[in-house]
Amino acid sequence: ATQTVELSDGSIRTMSELKIGDKVRVHSSSSSSSKQYEPIYSFGHYAPHGVGEFLNLNDGLLQVSPSHLVLSGDGHHWIPASSLKVGDSLVHTKSTIRIDSIRTIVRHDGLYAPFTLSGTILVNDAGIVASTFISLQENQECLHLGGGGTTTVFNTRLSFQWLSYVFESVHRLWFRLFVLFI
Repeated sequence: ATQTVELSDGSIRTMSELKIGDKVRVHSSSSSSSKQYEPIYSFGHYAPHGVGEFLNLNDGLLQVSPSHLVLSGDGHHWIPASSLKVGDSLVHTKSTIRIDSIRTIVRHDGLYAPFTLSGTILVNDAGIVASTFISLQENQECLHLGGGGTTTVFNTRLSFQWLSYVFESVHRLWFRLFVLFI
């Protein structure tokens, strides 16, 4: 809940202060230097009294759940935060940031996962590019089928970012048709 986002009016809010319809800054895949904002259309979870385990990267640069997807330093792979190692890098608004430390912490101040139309959100002053989605398999960027445990029979090569985005398409359509135009 201590993580912050920038709204389209320039104000900064914590995750716990967000509501449906707030326009938050999102990642632009274009080379345009203009800021992009999108409305929050839903929450994956909104639990003001929730307790959860988080990874604290670089002493507060970003606190994120282990299964949450972040954009790797190469700018092409959405990876679960649990697979980050010291020395890896993440994309932020200007370039990349190197991960120098990772600590596991327990937070008691709520659990929030706002959904944006693009499935991305920029977090904290550094503008760390994060997904609004999670990995459904521990330490996996893509869906793996079969085998169970650590054995994989088939790597589908379908990223959890893409799968979640497609899965949420009906939800986004509903929001665009019936909420945005009210």
